[in-house]
Amino acid sequence: MENNQETHCSTHNEVLEYYCFNCNKPVCSTCCMDHHGHTCEHFLNITEEFLKTCNMDKMMLEILRTLVQQFKFLQQSMTDPFGAMNNMMGSMNNMLGSMDQWLQGGMGMNMNMNMGGMGMGMPPMGMPGMGMPPMGMPPMGMPGGFPMPPSSNYPAQQPTPHSAPAPQPTPHSTPAPQPTPVPAVTPAPVPAPSANSKVYILSAAQGKEAHLFDVSNKDISFVQSFKVDYDFYCTNNSLCSVGEEVYCFGGRNNPKKYCVFNAKTKSFTIHDITAGCDGGYNLSVCYDGKDHIYILNGSFHIMNMTKVDRFNIRSKTFESFVQFYDYSQFHCLSLVHNNHFITLPRGESRAYYIDLNTKKVEIYNNSHLFLQSSVLGANDGAGNIYIQLNNTRLERFNVVTRELAGQVGKSPKTFTQARAMHHHRFSASEGYIYHIGEGRLYRYSIESAQWAEIGSDVQKVDRQFCGASLVSFNL
Repeated sequence: MENNQETHCSTHNEVLEYYCFNCNKPVCSTCCMDHHGHTCEHFLNITEEFLKTCNMDKMMLEILRTLVQQFKFLQQSMTDPFGAMNNMMGSMNNMLGSMDQWLQGGMGMNMNMNMGGMGMGMPPMGMPGMGMPPMGMPPMGMPGGFPMPPSSNYPAQQPTPHSAPAPQPTPHSTPAPQPTPVPAVTPAPVPAPSANSKVYILSAAQGKEAHLFDVSNKDISFVQSFKVDYDFYCTNNSLCSVGEEVYCFGGRNNPKKYCVFNAKTKSFTIHDITAGCDGGYNLSVCYDGKDHIYILNGSFHIMNMTKVDRFNIRSKTFESFVQFYDYSQFHCLSLVHNNHFITLPRGESRAYYIDLNTKKVEIYNNSHLFLQSSVLGANDGAGNIYIQLNNTRLERFNVVTRELAGQVGKSPKTFTQARAMHHHRFSASEGYIYHIGEGRLYRYSIESAQWAEIGSDVQKVDRQFCGASLVSFNL
């Protein structure tokens, strides 16, 4: 290497042995593993902004998207091994499906590919400064950068010319403004409480169990246990309430079923998911307050296409609504607000806004809205989303102003397992978020921004990856 060329990273004092695919800067292996990049910020930014301008056929784009996810896996695995492994397995299944179609010659791709061992050899794909290493994807546990060529002076690679981009079905992307101070929460209108009103939380558990808790008096008390012929595993965002009923869709072992709990009669009914909805598990569902429950397809990915279906609560029928590119299999929260279906994918720094009239999909990007480690989410009906990370941080994001308040509360312990938490406002001056699980019962006050432990989960059951829903009604 020439004397005027650095050989080690100035931040980590490690050998500069990789290139950033975007800016051609030499970087070290630690920089490769750092999402925010001390030397470069481009490792995880092979995004729709690039993909919509590159000249590749559709199948090649899907394979590239899957490769990008392998790099994201490397970072996610450091903080969330279980979620990372699930995402990796889903991405690998998508890639295998893509490769199978390509090998059968169905897509007519013009690409030389050598299969060997665990990897694939790919030539450069027309991306500025990007050349795949000999084994295509780095093995698990290795940094996600691209090895530098054996040169002493690290020559910058030149962009590869390409023809005019072919139009792609890519959602519109909106850049995020800089974070600004968020005003105090404006509570949603609260109907006058009735002497006969009840507020319950139905909390599902593994082993085909569900438990009913009463929070009508703001504290929490156990009401009843249920044995149900329905497996609630992988339903942590799959429950929502409509009036006196709670709906649960899909699940790991019953992906084409849904069940309905009636809080007045304290009874369950089980039904089939019919044509118009794919079903699945790790579904994310929400009620629009009118006629429909919207169902995001979770882990039933086909070529990284996320599908939103909806269920008509009056006709009890399903219909396909919209689909769009998204490679996240887990969504920490979905809601309908201001005639938009809004969903926050886990492991991303973005939110999707879908206009319910036009079905137009908008991507809102905000690097501060980092959902890598999010495990719980709740919304207050007034546009505020509360996100509990898998540490003690509770953050608030307003889907209307798109402002992030940052940390608004500190939980009494680290919540590490994906379950559910739910918001209820008893009056204009009293709103709470409830969390059931990990052996204890917790309540967060919106007004005082404080968590409190309010009891013990006496059932001592495993609620991990099982959902819950708050239901309010008059007797």
